[in-house]
Amino acid sequence: MRIAAPLVDELDAALGKQDPARCSEILLRITELFVDSSASLTEEQIEVFDDVLMHLIERIEIKALIRLGGVLAPIQNSPVQVIRRLAFDDRIEVAGPVLAKSERLTDADLITIAKSKGPAHLLAISARARISAPVSDILVERGDIQVKQQLARNTGARFSEAALRTLLKDDVLADMLRERLDLPLDLLRELLARAAQTVQRRLAANAPADAHRQIEETVVGIAHEVSWEAMRPRDFTAALRTIRTTHDNGQLTESVLAQFARERKYEEMTAALSLMSDCPIMLLERLMKNLQPDGLLVTCKVASLSWDTTESILRNRFGHHAISAADLAETRASFLRLSRAAAQTALDFWKAREQNAAAPNEVASAAPV
Repeated sequence: MRIAAPLVDELDAALGKQDPARCSEILLRITELFVDSSASLTEEQIEVFDDVLMHLIERIEIKALIRLGGVLAPIQNSPVQVIRRLAFDDRIEVAGPVLAKSERLTDADLITIAKSKGPAHLLAISARARISAPVSDILVERGDIQVKQQLARNTGARFSEAALRTLLKDDVLADMLRERLDLPLDLLRELLARAAQTVQRRLAANAPADAHRQIEETVVGIAHEVSWEAMRPRDFTAALRTIRTTHDNGQLTESVLAQFARERKYEEMTAALSLMSDCPIMLLERLMKNLQPDGLLVTCKVASLSWDTTESILRNRFGHHAISAADLAETRASFLRLSRAAAQTALDFWKAREQNAAAPNEVASAAPV
């Protein structure tokens, strides 16, 4: 028996044959009470709200249901049953806010909805801040061009290689994907080659014959420059100044660093991790650019970061290099095995060598993971 069953029975008796408008008013008042106290509620207490709201949902007006979804969608610990009930509603006015924002929905929920609902529901899902590859696969398979365009623009969406190749078949989507920072290198090269060929054809169409070779060389050179952009030298002066102020004010937290990573603010992300791990910025920059993640795992462990934040840094440190699922799983296992004491010892050793001008490639190869 659910914990709120007696309360629901009493509520049922009290409501009797109340009209939908009165039930809607009661539901919205209970919702306001939940919102005001949500930050301090236990899961057991949330279950009580869940039971009560679920009981009222079937008695209320559609406008109250729409409002309920808008209020609960952004709250991280919203009642699970209610969120799922709203998300699976056929009316997009009800389901939309929850599908786009609620973190209470699992990948299994999203996949089931994406497989069974129409374009409007798929479009709402494609606007989520984070979308896993399995969910994206369904959206790419079933979504219309509007859904695919929103996915291609969504920097929080992850894609399987099969889904990416499907999107790349469309020139408009390919142009959108070219701006993403998480494409595998082989697909990036393919995109750059296509772009170079397109530009070359356009320029050559009105150019004299003897200029075609020069056009080709110029366009290919530009493509190489774009590919190199991901590894260009960086200036951390402004970022360090800002982050030091945040650090000195006691406001530099893991959540701040994680936000920098999600937003792909490379300089701020690197500067924040440098201060939180007490790792010199130039040393950390070399570790960030090293294809092997071991050195970066050490600094993240020293900074006492969670795996979620560490994973976000790993995913976003390179402009055009996505880490595979297999590599990510292996890296996670290494991170969990690594003790903070061992990480601190390794970092202290590297810092000592840094003072003696150690070679960059020597630094990242000594991680004890």
